[in-house]
Amino acid sequence: MFPLFYKASATEAGVSLSNSTAYLGYTIAIATFILALIGPILGTIADYKGMKKRFFTIFFTLGITFTATLAFVPSGNWLMLLVIYTLAVLGSTGSNVFYDAFIVDVTTDKRMDRVSARGYGMGYIGSTIPFIISIAIIILAQTKVLPISMTLASQTAFIITAIWWGLFSIPMFKNVHQKHYIEREPQLVLQSFRRLGKTFKEIRKYRALFLFLLAYFFYIDGVGTIITMSTAYGTDLGISSTNLLIILFATQVVAWPFAILFGKLSERFTGKKCFMSELLFISLFVSTLTSWKQRLTSGSWQCLLLRPRAVSRR
Repeated sequence: MFPLFYKASATEAGVSLSNSTAYLGYTIAIATFILALIGPILGTIADYKGMKKRFFTIFFTLGITFTATLAFVPSGNWLMLLVIYTLAVLGSTGSNVFYDAFIVDVTTDKRMDRVSARGYGMGYIGSTIPFIISIAIIILAQTKVLPISMTLASQTAFIITAIWWGLFSIPMFKNVHQKHYIEREPQLVLQSFRRLGKTFKEIRKYRALFLFLLAYFFYIDGVGTIITMSTAYGTDLGISSTNLLIILFATQVVAWPFAILFGKLSERFTGKKCFMSELLFISLFVSTLTSWKQRLTSGSWQCLLLRPRAVSRR
């Protein structure tokens, strides 16, 4: 929802559609670059007892604070929106890194695929609740049922998101604890750099692991770019905000059963086979639709072509 609000704010300030989309892309790239720089060393430090939860808390607080702060940026101040959004993205993405790392502490290797799939599935379908509430407020404001402006209605969505995020993080703080760790030692940061250097040296011995990490870096960055830029791209194509919101909602609903499905399939087949079949399906689906150029005259279809790839971020 943020790209739609940002694009409207930038347009109001006189920024062209192409430039505002480019600025959003630069913002996402900056946030990704910062996290890529600090991620390896923070991940190494997080191996020490109690540090994983601490880093999760820091990034969680950063993310939830600046997500809510987006609601208080004056209308038309698109540059301030991007600055705050950068911090919110750092908090969201950073907290997810350590959140994902807790999976080894909450389940066994045998049940890991199932737990991961259910987590994603519940996340997809659960996120539709604040999404529906936000859309309802925006539509009611648009139809003058609620005596508030469209800007205020959109800003309310950021508050709802922050509250929802905070509430459903409570079980994480109360019930999830780091079980796998190494004991703390003197000069913790220095020792972490040494361990990180040793890891980089030893990873050469595991060619498959190195190639996987390299491929995953580019893959997940591409998927993340599609997810965050699709609505901005759709706006540039002339798709209405209402249609874009419907597309986003449909994506969340479709992603839910397929996340569960692939979790079950991974119990029967290997995770690699499931992942490769998923990529093959997406490639064939997108290629088939793209070949029907005469039928895809609407910009909404072009945006929809990008969204299935978001389902594959698992």
